[in-house]
Amino acid sequence: NIMNQIALDMHLIRDVAPFMKRTFNLNTDFVGVVDTWGAGFVDELDYIEEAINAKTFMEGIGPTPLSGVVFSPPVVDELTT
Repeated sequence: NIMNQIALDMHLIRDVAPFMKRTFNLNTDFVGVVDTWGAGFVDELDYIEEAINAKTFMEGIGPTPLSGVVFSPPVVDELTT
């Protein structure tokens, strides 16, 4: 299950974050950065939501000068799970 593997990977990255912060003297909430990045990464795995986002983006860009220049890939609904 991909979600279990990602959860394990994120746990390991999160465990290493404090060490990285100390080692490289990072002036940031590195654990918070890892948590935020991980949440966004997991959200990207919701392909149905991403398909909706792509369609919404294309509808929004359509009436602008960027239409035909900036685009998202076409969504194939029957292949989106």
